[in-house]
Amino acid sequence: MIRGLSLAVFLVVLTRVFGQVTVRQVTQYIYDKSENLRIRGSGFDANDHDILLDLGSAGQPSLVADKVFMISKDSNGDGLILKLLGNRRWANLSQRTPPVAIILNGVRFASDPKKNLLPAPVIVAQVLNTPSVKENTNVLFKSASKELRINGTGFVGSGRVDLYFQPPLTKEVAYEDVTPYPLRNDQIVLRLRHGFNWRDASGPLYVIGVDTGGGPIKLNGDDGIQVADVQEN
Repeated sequence: MIRGLSLAVFLVVLTRVFGQVTVRQVTQYIYDKSENLRIRGSGFDANDHDILLDLGSAGQPSLVADKVFMISKDSNGDGLILKLLGNRRWANLSQRTPPVAIILNGVRFASDPKKNLLPAPVIVAQVLNTPSVKENTNVLFKSASKELRINGTGFVGSGRVDLYFQPPLTKEVAYEDVTPYPLRNDQIVLRLRHGFNWRDASGPLYVIGVDTGGGPIKLNGDDGIQVADVQEN
C-alpha cells in the first residue's frame, strides 16, 4: 500500500516537474446530447477558464469551449468535467455510423498557449446517437399478444438496448428481447414469456426510459412514451 502511494505521489511530482498533463484512457460511452463528458487525469494545474482544450472527432471541426461546452475542474482533483451547452452536440453523427470517437489532441494553459502539455492524443469518449421512442397506441392483448415492436430513433449500431417500462416489466423474466444485434434499424422486438402479461390490468403501457449504452435517459420527462394500449384477451 505504501509503495503504491509512493508511486502515485512520484507520478504527480514528475508530472508537475515536466509540465505534462496525464489523461487516463477509459471506455466511456456518451450520447451526442449527453449533459457531461468527464476527462479523468492529472496535471490540470490552472484555473478553469485558463485551460484550453483541442477536442473533437476526426473529420469535424474542433469543439470550442464556451460555445459548445464549459470546463470545470473535478472537485476531487480527478480531471475535468465538460458541460454541454444547450442545443449543442458532442459530434455530428448524421453521416456517420456510431460510435464515433472524441479525441483530445491537446491541453494548453492560457499562460503559455503554444505549449501542448498532452504527450499524445487520447480518446476520451465514444459518442452514440441520443435514443428516443416513438408513440404507439395500438391495442396489445394482455397475454394473447406475444410480440411487441417498439420503434424509435438512435438505435442503429447499438449492441444492446435496455427499456424501462411503466407499469414495470422485467427483461428475461416477463419478456425476452429477440432483436438481432447490433441493430441495423430503429426497431426493438420483444416477446412475452409464457405465464406473464404485458400489464396486469387494462391500460396504457409506457416506456419511461431507454439506454443504448450511454446510460439511462428519461423519455418525455417523468411521463414516458406510450407504446401500447393493453386490453383484456
